[in-house]
Amino acid sequence: MNNDTGSNKKGLIITLIIVVALLFVTILIWQKIQQSGKTGLEIQKVPGDSIIFVNNKKISGSKIYLEKGSYTIKAEREGFDSYTRTVTIDPDSNKTPKAFFVLTPKTQEATTWVQDNEDEYLKVEKAAGIYYGDQSKSTVEKYPIIKDLPYRSSF
Repeated sequence: MNNDTGSNKKGLIITLIIVVALLFVTILIWQKIQQSGKTGLEIQKVPGDSIIFVNNKKISGSKIYLEKGSYTIKAEREGFDSYTRTVTIDPDSNKTPKAFFVLTPKTQEATTWVQDNEDEYLKVEKAAGIYYGDQSKSTVEKYPIIKDLPYRSSF
């Protein structure tokens, strides 16, 4: 009987491992299906617990997958001014689109939070500067005439 109990426990453990593995694979497949035909948009925000809305729908996480088109994205947090911008998703772009939200404090409590968390602001501002600097370079490479602007006539 002891041997049967041991076999039953091993069988149960193996079955449990198989079920967990199948669940994991199913979740991965479901995620890939949900992302199919969509482009990932990375969102960086300060404060980090700001609430993000895409076309008035609350989202979670720092990366969302969207179909081609324009989206209104809003970041808000109590004590801070909300910030809204439009992001255009172009799947033909060779660069992962990013959106940066650096909220401005409007209360004394929020101002104190900013002073205590200045490093978070600097981190996101640095990432934004690098991203937009790279975008400017690729735009000039794509449209080299930009280097000659503004054109001033000698007449």
